Amino acid sequence: MEPTLDPRAVRAMVDRFLSEDIGRGDITTQAVIPPGRHGSAQIELRQPAVLAGLPVARECFALLSADV
Repeated sequence: MEPTLDPRAVRAMVDRFLSEDIGRGDITTQAVIPPGRHGSAQIELRQPAVLAGLPVARECFALLSADV
């Protein structure tokens, strides 16, 4: 049986994480990446793996950008 997470708890946790990590912005990112730039990523595996934290990652990206 797969455990489930309370969506409200996940949202509160992610809000807290982002507030702490980003606050008013990331000074390093602002210094080296021009405004309006976008990136992409792809995870490739060579063998079977377990992906943990997906609900938290989804909520994090959803709060940061509707384009994710």
